[in-house]
Amino acid sequence: MVDLGLSLPKMSKPKLNIWNVKKADWVKYTTSMEENKNHMSRYLECNNLLSEYEQMKSEVTANRLTKLLDEERR
Repeated sequence: MVDLGLSLPKMSKPKLNIWNVKKADWVKYTTSMEENKNHMSRYLECNNLLSEYEQMKSEVTANRLTKLLDEERR
């Protein structure tokens, strides 16, 4: 063995998540996605209106956004 006088730190790989797709409960997952699909579309609609309001500062857009948010609370 030859000593070169170098001291290199030991490198380790980061731990990667391993997903077991075969064990997933796909029926439960699909049901959950279907139940939350309407919620996501409503969220995106509000988010788009907010972005539009932030760009144009339109009172009409602000009123539409407020009305949509009020509907969600009921």
